Amino acid sequence: MLTIPKLVPTGVDPRFVASGANRTMPYHVWVEQERRAAAEEGRKPYLPPTDRNGIPLDLAHYADQDEVLEWARKMIARAEAGDEQRKRLADLEAELGGEFKRAAASGDGAEMAGVIRKALLHLRDTDPLFPNGVPTPGDYTTEFGIPIDQTEIITLCEEVGLYNALPEITKGTKTESWLEMDQLEFASGCDSCAFPAGECPEDQVHHSASKSVSLKHFGVRKSLTQSDIMDSAASIAAGVGVNKLVGGFNQQGLPGELDTATLFNASVASVKEKELRLAMILVLNCWDDLLVNGDASLNPDEFSGIMDLITAANGARSCPTYMSGAFEVESFDQFLGAGCAAPQAILGHPSALLEISAGYMSLGFQFASFGDNANVTPGIHFSNSIMTSLGPIALIGDTRFPRVLGAGGHFRSIVYPVRLTHNGEPLIYKRTQIPLSAKDLNPGCTAVSFEVWAVSALVVKAMCAQALCEFTFHGIIDDGCDYVHPCTPSVLRPQ
Repeated sequence: MLTIPKLVPTGVDPRFVASGANRTMPYHVWVEQERRAAAEEGRKPYLPPTDRNGIPLDLAHYADQDEVLEWARKMIARAEAGDEQRKRLADLEAELGGEFKRAAASGDGAEMAGVIRKALLHLRDTDPLFPNGVPTPGDYTTEFGIPIDQTEIITLCEEVGLYNALPEITKGTKTESWLEMDQLEFASGCDSCAFPAGECPEDQVHHSASKSVSLKHFGVRKSLTQSDIMDSAASIAAGVGVNKLVGGFNQQGLPGELDTATLFNASVASVKEKELRLAMILVLNCWDDLLVNGDASLNPDEFSGIMDLITAANGARSCPTYMSGAFEVESFDQFLGAGCAAPQAILGHPSALLEISAGYMSLGFQFASFGDNANVTPGIHFSNSIMTSLGPIALIGDTRFPRVLGAGGHFRSIVYPVRLTHNGEPLIYKRTQIPLSAKDLNPGCTAVSFEVWAVSALVVKAMCAQALCEFTFHGIIDDGCDYVHPCTPSVLRPQ
């Protein structure tokens, strides 16, 4: 510890320090001023104590500035005896000599201490050299482990666009049944509407078809040991275990894509809670895939999806053969307007919907003007609808609709102009008996199991009001990240 010698002995008048004069003048100057002030005011001046010879005890000798600088230089030289430090001391004396002198002239011990401390730090700011390096203690990694970020990011793409877009109707039955009337006419034909006076009108005939869909089970099961669950909870409580999940990516901004995901972020308290949330994400993505690609003919445990239900073979309208080449907006718009049951939405892959939007933009568009008119932002951003000759039609995108890569930056895909409701009644919806649920199973001896599941199916009514068109679109197929439940087929089914 550095000790600064007292430049003024203990017999100094305490008023010298209390008044703050010690920061502006030497002590002997203040004593002379105090003596004159006492004489003018008619009071007795302060007399420092003296020895038997009359020599004041509080002022045996005042060190001048050069003496103080020499004292500091010698003190530092004794503390730092190396050649390199001695050389640097000479440079320091040239650099800080003026500061030493000013500090000594002020008579302020605190200022002197600060200058000396600055000099010592200046001399010691060079790191020592270790030719052989400095080894890490052998047990360092055990005692000071590398902490892991407690937030885990799911770097996978999600797709639940069709699941979010379609309404869900929940009932207790496991089968959805309904009637569709497909005939209503005069019994004897088209010329029977009019009849002669005095006679009776013609009889009528009608026919209804009974249709039904069986609901199917789907879900996932997970088992964990009780020990792992307790250990994970203790790890999170200690601040080292993963305690937060950030959801996956979804196609934000593309036409028809709803800006939602199964999970934004969520806190978890144990491995069981984490696995439960992951199971829900997986089942919801699987549910969405079944709504698009489910095929009960290939897998009786699945329910049929859009691609298996809305086909020409099942009675849906199909674009003429001459339109099956490259997408042309004029022919497509003519097809939309040709049916008596006007479509309300177009289902398809967002890339295909993007090309349809770009095609309709060539027919006409509107400008959006901002209030200040200060800047113009270039570029294109399509909404989730297009303006057709029939009026606005919504776009519902889902990346689980398959695309087939073609040559020269082209791909083939099927889009589905559909009617979602009729006079307030839904025509395409999710029919559910058991919504997405979590259930603990019978525990084992030292383990637990749980499942996340649902019982549901897709219902598509009024097939004559539904349509499909297969086109070649211009675009790139490059999804980047992998998908949760990456099971979208890479081929188009016969329609």
